Amino acid sequence: MIPRRRLLGYAAAVGASLSFAFGTGLAVYTYDHGTTPLSVTTFRTVLSALFLVLLIRFAAGSFALLPRDRGIILALGAVMAVQSITHYVAVLLLPLAHATLLLYTYPFFIAAGSHLTGRERITPAILAALAVAFGGLVLVLDIGGEFDFSVLGIVLAVAAAASFSVVALVSQPIIRRSPDSRAITLNLHAVPVVSFLAASAALDDWSMPDTQEAWIMFAFVPFFYCSAVVGVFYAIGAIGPVRMSLIMNLEPVAAIAFGFLLLGQHLDAPQLLGAALVIVAVVAVRWIPAQRETQADNGEGSSRPFR
Repeated sequence: MIPRRRLLGYAAAVGASLSFAFGTGLAVYTYDHGTTPLSVTTFRTVLSALFLVLLIRFAAGSFALLPRDRGIILALGAVMAVQSITHYVAVLLLPLAHATLLLYTYPFFIAAGSHLTGRERITPAILAALAVAFGGLVLVLDIGGEFDFSVLGIVLAVAAAASFSVVALVSQPIIRRSPDSRAITLNLHAVPVVSFLAASAALDDWSMPDTQEAWIMFAFVPFFYCSAVVGVFYAIGAIGPVRMSLIMNLEPVAAIAFGFLLLGQHLDAPQLLGAALVIVAVVAVRWIPAQRETQADNGEGSSRPFR
């Protein structure tokens, strides 16, 4: 039997991937109705921080963090801001499918980091699951045709993947010894909130939707984003960053499914095959045993990711 906390961790990672996909779909819709990526990112980051404050307060959670841990998390917030900026610029320089695929190299970075730091020994089964999921994404994202080559775009997309990997790996032990992972998520947003507000002010970009329907979608973006980041950091504490990152491969799959169901977009056979491969890899990882090399990270139930 898998302990309840680990089952909740798997569920949180799946929920996070779906929330990210749906929130991104809503954001993309608003781009055609008056908003910009910067205005949406600023809005969702600021509102998510406010949601987290209310969530912790009214759910009787804890804001407490050790001073040293708080300093590390604030520094990771700067890394997270870099991740958002590099990914945003990479999308401008590269075709969206290629930028997304390069971003999703982060499960390999996380796996390598976990193995090298001794937190989890990466087995051939895990490597196979990662490879199958990545191959599925190649099909899902319909990579093909002429590649608009941009060295800077490639560097920035890989930098975004590496930045997210750093956040996931460094935050894991802090999450496991913290009474509430939501406090960590809140502190991670401090630097991005300041950064995006400053960028919006410097560029005078406060673009808002120009239709009532777009406003409704715009208003829901922070809700899905906040749900997603809470789920990600809960999952990091409950099942570890390697499994969290592999499950997050469901996000692009969910995105094309939403495009098909809500926008009437066409799905071809290779995309459906790719989606099936990603789902098979995600389901398979549920039965692959974790092989941890340090007792410090083998803290099943040793901390409360959140109450």
